[in-house]
Formats: sequence, C-alpha cells, structure tokens
Amino acid sequence: MSAILTVYPKRPWRLLLAQYPNEPALNVSLDEAIGESVGRGAVPPTVRLWENGETLVLGRFELRDLDLADGHFLNWAKTNDLALLRRVSGGQLVWQGPGALNYSVCVPRQEPYGIHRAYETLSAGVVQALTRWGLRCSFGRVPGAYCDGSHNLVIHQRKLAGTAQARRKGFILVHGTVLIDADWERILGLLTEFYRRAGQARSIRRAALTTLSEALGRPLTTDQAKTAFAAGYAEVLGLSGRWSPDAVPLPEELRRARELAHQYSLSSPSPV
Repeated sequence: MSAILTVYPKRPWRLLLAQYPNEPALNVSLDEAIGESVGRGAVPPTVRLWENGETLVLGRFELRDLDLADGHFLNWAKTNDLALLRRVSGGQLVWQGPGALNYSVCVPRQEPYGIHRAYETLSAGVVQALTRWGLRCSFGRVPGAYCDGSHNLVIHQRKLAGTAQARRKGFILVHGTVLIDADWERILGLLTEFYRRAGQARSIRRAALTTLSEALGRPLTTDQAKTAFAAGYAEVLGLSGRWSPDAVPLPEELRRARELAHQYSLSSPSPV
C-alpha cells in the first residue's frame, strides 16, 4: 500500500487524540467540522483517533423516514443509557462505546482519490498496525456481519471493523470503528432490538465478527491500540514521529462541531 505522503510531500499532517465520550453528538459531528477546516486549507490533512460513549450511529440515509425522536425510541435509548445519532457518511447502523476505537481521516477533496482508493489509502495506518502485529487484513464483505459492506476490514474471514466515507465540498472523509474488545451479548442485543423496533429485522451472526484482542489471542486495551494506530499512520505517511504537535481541535472546529451536533442527534432524524 503506497505511502499517503506522496500526495502531500511538503505538508505536515495533524494527529488529533482529543475525544468527548460524554458528548457523543459532538464526538460524531467533529468529523464534519474538521473536514470543513481541512477543505478550506485552514489545517493540514488530519488523522483523528477517538473513543465514544455508548452510541448507536445510523448512516446518513439509513432509515431516513424513521422518527428517532418518537418516544418509542427515546424511552428505549434512555433505559439502555444509549445515544442514538446519525453521521455524515452513508452505510448502516454501527455500535460505538467502551472497547471500540474510532479512526477518522480527512484530506482535501481536490486530491485524486477515487472511492475505493480513498478507503484503502486512508485506512492504511490501521492496516499497517495490524501487519506489525502479524495479522493479515483485507477489505471485503462478511455475510451475517452488522453494517456489512465491501470495505469492511476483515481478518480470518471475520469482520474486525466497518468503514464509511463522505465526500463533501472541499474534503473527503474515511472513518471506521475497530472493536478492540466487546461485550457481544450486549452489542448484538442492542443492534437487533433497534432494527426490530424499526420494523427492519436483521440477522446478525456472532461468528461473522471478531475483535482485535480475539484476533491477536491476547488482551489489548484501546490505549495500546491507539498508540499502535498512531505509529502505523506515522509510518505510512513517512513522518517518523514528526506529527504536527496539535492534540486537540482548533477552538473554531469545536464551535462548528457544536453547531452541527443537533443535526446528528435523535431529535433530527432527517439526513444531514
């Protein structure tokens, strides 16, 4: 997989490690706010590694006529201490929460990234980290997995991570959720029950899914995975530790994310 640096040979990249697990909508809306900054050229291309509070996140167009603000869903989500959100990208419902590490990579849209190339190139840091651990990763579908798609990250014919992409004015975003460890009974129970309540019964197979700890055959923390993913991106970018020193979004990015957050919350079920 070619180094992403060849596209930006004279420009630094930015690594963001800030996260807001107590504000899931802000966490999710930051992807678009950061993308807008990247698209304007206000900040360099950006890699963000982050964790979220327990959340179910629908794709931008998934079940777009569903009224998530209806008490039927609100009460269920409140009972389960769960946030219900939409995201800027397409795809289907994903789970985020403790034991899951999200990566978001934004680049200016004027660069020549086709859809497939963007998935592979902008996920390269994660793939590099997996390779360093001796894990062979590929992209593809896994029947029976939730949020199945042709750009899943797959290990041993099981889905490790789902990825999604957004192309907006000025930027391309690829993001994904990698399960480091998982309470499968809870996660699959929540996903199955959500779709049942939405009148969209889905069959999800535990055997189609894996976690990074399971694939490695040993326990791994999200902090350890975060360190490895950051190193993976530094390697494929040719940075050798020369990350831009920013660790948090710019104040204007946070302000914009807060403006956008309401569009992603369950009170605004229409596509953003």
